[in-house]
Amino acid sequence: MSSFLRRTLTVIVGIPSVLGWLWVSFYYERPELVVLLLAIVAGAAAWEYAQLLRRMGLAVHPPAFVGVSVLLVVLTGFLGASQALGILGIAVLAILAHAVVRSRGTAAEGFRAASGEVLGLLYIPFLLQFFYELFREERGFALLVGLLVLVWAYDTGAFLVGSRWGRHKLAPRLSPGKTWEGVLGGLFLAFLAALGVVGLGGMVPEPSRGAVLGHALGLSLVMSAAAQLGDLFESLLKRAAGVKDSGGLLPGHGGMLDRIDALLFALPVYTLYARYLLP
Repeated sequence: MSSFLRRTLTVIVGIPSVLGWLWVSFYYERPELVVLLLAIVAGAAAWEYAQLLRRMGLAVHPPAFVGVSVLLVVLTGFLGASQALGILGIAVLAILAHAVVRSRGTAAEGFRAASGEVLGLLYIPFLLQFFYELFREERGFALLVGLLVLVWAYDTGAFLVGSRWGRHKLAPRLSPGKTWEGVLGGLFLAFLAALGVVGLGGMVPEPSRGAVLGHALGLSLVMSAAAQLGDLFESLLKRAAGVKDSGGLLPGHGGMLDRIDALLFALPVYTLYARYLLP
């Protein structure tokens, strides 16, 4: 089976499953289902991230890092986003204390390992908590669908156009396969998706043509930039670790981090846009 076919089958199964799970969670008022979903995502992504750090030569303990990451996601889900910084602070202190008490090798090695783990908490569970912020909005399901559709549209457009017509490298030292043609393809498909999300998704009450076009353009630009930066950041991690994929959990896509890299960076951008720029 070709990589493209495996990728397509994963999308066909995965997208309806995620959207159905979120629909049930929102309309039956079962926020614990969202907590469960994010705990699974955070656990898989944290495991892959810890393995990347180990490949870089950092003395991290993957089960402990996964446990702290999942606990942070679960506590934030049940206690609310207002407690996220406090919970994150306690988790950071726990990692730093562990580095002091259980440090092996030189002090520099312990410092690098602790720094990598703290970065991981900011990168995975802290960014994922913005998902809760969107879910708790009155129009939470529509906002979450819009988020996922925009990220998936950019990823799909960048992949299809880049793999077919890509010539000019975007960041050859980080990800040789990424091209400027792919960026333009992703931006174009994200704009079309944003037209549908804004015009049909109820994001703008009684939308005028100008309002729909304006928000579609604004959303597609900021979301495309965030998604691409997220992709390149994960490419930086993989290049530093000397691997092509973060894992093999998702056929045709690699690991969980490979699937959510763009989403992680897009989450805070989309949340702020929805909260302060959408009517």
